[in-house]
Amino acid sequence: MSNVVSGLKIAKVGRDDLILIIHGSYKVSHGQRLVALLRRLIEKNVTLNQNKSSFCVSSFECLGYLVDGNGFKPDMKRLAPLTNEPSVEHLTELCSLVGSPQHCSRFISGFCCCANCLLQILTSSSFKCGEEQKSCPRCLLTSLQSDGVIQTRSPSVNSVLITDASSVGYGVV
Repeated sequence: MSNVVSGLKIAKVGRDDLILIIHGSYKVSHGQRLVALLRRLIEKNVTLNQNKSSFCVSSFECLGYLVDGNGFKPDMKRLAPLTNEPSVEHLTELCSLVGSPQHCSRFISGFCCCANCLLQILTSSSFKCGEEQKSCPRCLLTSLQSDGVIQTRSPSVNSVLITDASSVGYGVV
């Protein structure tokens, strides 16, 4: 799909199925960009599924995130069932529970330190889940419920690179 929209600086292609994001500051520019994209799709014989398409929306859900004009954040509807889960009793439950917050780790300050106690269990030969390991998933999921939003980079604003290192991993925001 990247080849189909190449040359159109207005469209962004996602990694799942086909996610085309067209943005514009005003409805007129958004409409012009949308028409240019649709012409390209017709030219390349690409068909869109009308039932899976949305046009002129201010926000949408995609790949476990909520995306809007401010940036993107975790879709809490998808993570809500995890916050109500009972404590982890089996290794398979732990794998599932670690994977979900890890998908959203960019929103969790100090994720590698907080999740380290769980990750150590996954790499050990015996499954032993203590109080620290039982409370850790709740801590991770609770921190996701904050109002953190990751915004796209704006060329008109100076960017600051913030890095963090710990004994268990590196982090860059």
